Amino acid sequence: MTTLNDYGWNEFFEKSFEPYRAMNYIPARVTKESINQYSLMAENGEAKAVLSTKFFMSAFGKEQLPVVGDWIAVSKPEESEEYFIEGILPRRTQLTRKGKDTFGRNFEKAGDGGIRIISSNIDTVFYVAAMDDRDFNLSKIERYIVMLYESGAEPVIILNKKDICPDWQDYIAKVENISTGLPVHAVSAVDFEGLDEILDYLKPGKTVSFIGSSGVGKSSIINALLGEDKMFVSGIREADKRGKHTTTHREMLLFPEGGVLIDNPGIRDLKPAASIEAVESTFEDIVDLESRCRFSNCRHDTEPGCAVTEAIQSGGLCEKRYSNYLKLKRESKFFEKRAMMRDFQLEKAALKERTTGVKVKRHSKGIKRRDKYAY
Repeated sequence: MTTLNDYGWNEFFEKSFEPYRAMNYIPARVTKESINQYSLMAENGEAKAVLSTKFFMSAFGKEQLPVVGDWIAVSKPEESEEYFIEGILPRRTQLTRKGKDTFGRNFEKAGDGGIRIISSNIDTVFYVAAMDDRDFNLSKIERYIVMLYESGAEPVIILNKKDICPDWQDYIAKVENISTGLPVHAVSAVDFEGLDEILDYLKPGKTVSFIGSSGVGKSSIINALLGEDKMFVSGIREADKRGKHTTTHREMLLFPEGGVLIDNPGIRDLKPAASIEAVESTFEDIVDLESRCRFSNCRHDTEPGCAVTEAIQSGGLCEKRYSNYLKLKRESKFFEKRAMMRDFQLEKAALKERTTGVKVKRHSKGIKRRDKYAY
């Protein structure tokens, strides 16, 4: 019989749930998310749930709403056939990306420039790239590595399509050169080569998540690991010989031997919602070079004794990699500034609602009310 422990329940979440247990709420984990409804794994099995009115009206940002991987507290009134989400337990880790910018003052619009949480409470996150000229891009991989570091989960890189890439060792060498010691595995979802190394990360009670661009083979790898076609996989486009986008939603699957897998839709335009620390962790070699400059305030331009410019001139540092580092640092600083502005606006709105009782936002617009308990 499947238990909550199989889905990752542990002492950390048990302690966090104590206040909710006193209110006779039930613990559950979000396994799938759709419009106005969530699929859950609760103590008594699978269930469907919606947000309670109280919880929904208390949320002022999308990052405060449940996502796949969240542990939540739910209630079930006697006169209702549905479960209602009453709260979210603290997230140990979270895989995030930056939302669209509107550059306006309305922080409740879809493009508010805030973060979008992809999935949460992940132990290991796999970034999957395909070893072909169409998908393989070192600058893009560096962006994903920043995203992996920011998540707080164990980062791992998977290079797929080993069966059609005779020079796969060269691809591994290129990635290892920029990945600062992260594990890099070359696999083939077609002939199952290299998948044993991935199975080592799938342990009872642990959660792994797969991310990457569309068509790189995430779903094929998951099907190979599960030993059955759980995830739909489309054919190859004849026009460009690439895999077609197949995963359209996030879904959690239980691995037969223990462990939980989360598949995610392909990411087209990746903008990491990352801190400066995550960027510097990705580019440790450049940070080390900066520390060797003669002057502590070196701008790495025309100053004498600059270790960065010397490394570029000698070929020890790729100029394109350094350019990507500077670009990601600028994006990170801009995001942190926008995040501070957004947090200030949300706190101000929440304070106004608590002190005056005036509803700052109108949730009912565009959302169907399901019954007297929830939207």
